[in-house]
Amino acid sequence: MISFLSGIVLALQNKNLILDVNGVGYEVFTTNEILSQNLVNQELKLFIHTSVKEDSITLFGMKNLSELQFFKQLISVSGIGPKTALEILNQPIEFTKTAIFTQDITMLTKIPGLGKKTAERLILELKNKIQPEILDNQTSQGISANALFSNETKEAIEALESLGYKRYEIVKTFQNLEKEILKSEEMIKWFLTQV
Repeated sequence: MISFLSGIVLALQNKNLILDVNGVGYEVFTTNEILSQNLVNQELKLFIHTSVKEDSITLFGMKNLSELQFFKQLISVSGIGPKTALEILNQPIEFTKTAIFTQDITMLTKIPGLGKKTAERLILELKNKIQPEILDNQTSQGISANALFSNETKEAIEALESLGYKRYEIVKTFQNLEKEILKSEEMIKWFLTQV
């Protein structure tokens, strides 16, 4: 089983990249975060999950071990395959873990490929196995988990999504939101100054 690869990125595609490791090109499916960086002709190190089926061997690459561990937890849930788990990882991990921990089905079902029943199963099977750090402490600028999941924040996220921004970009930016910004309109204006 392949568990780690280090090489030069030859090409970026829609959901995967081709990694040249000592003259051998590996097709690796990975997150939007990695794919959005212009890494062609640059060195990249990925922690790998190897998915073996009767008719294929597919590689899934994560930027670190904690991301790989969460990926493995996700695919342990019945009904969640590696490609769906990758879609889940396209959201900030702490955001997803907090949604599981707080049993927020609405937020989880906004992830592509995740229906209500699968989201319920995900919560049922993982809520006692994960402890999102965001619930234990505050992020760098002091926004708490409660603020991150307030109705005002949800409204702001939905409004920004309707403008074409990706949820993972919005939430990642919102983790630096100042404590004083509480209204959805203010959050939207603040976000637009950050991008």
